[in-house]
Amino acid sequence: MKRLTLIITMLFTGFVLINGQTKPDDIDIVDAIENEFIFDHAVNNNKVDVTVTNGIVELTGTVTNLKAKKAAEMLAENTYGVSGVTNRIKVKTEDIEDSEIQADINEALSDNAITEAWDIGVFVQNGVATLAGRVDSYLEKT
Repeated sequence: MKRLTLIITMLFTGFVLINGQTKPDDIDIVDAIENEFIFDHAVNNNKVDVTVTNGIVELTGTVTNLKAKKAAEMLAENTYGVSGVTNRIKVKTEDIEDSEIQADINEALSDNAITEAWDIGVFVQNGVATLAGRVDSYLEKT
């Protein structure tokens, strides 16, 4: 009986040592996420607030583009101890004239070796761009 108790104790101790990583507390998770934001160029210059409750992260604040919003969410999701992320970040862009948006899209299409030969029309109204034309496959469309 002593031998069985000793074996069970040794197995339990080994299990605890192997799996003994403690889950970080909420303050440690906030610190880890904010440190990640500092070193990520997409999020660094933006104002994002991080709160954590029982491992659930809530991101709030404003960023200047969608890439920063997505990057902040991804960095939070990949942080040890995080069990979920609620992304309430707002994207606040500068007001850009429709003609400037259209020119930027046309330039991007013509600078791309794949899309430069396509006959694609670009129409912009109230900041919403619509592309129209024909492509040879669904893959080219997406």
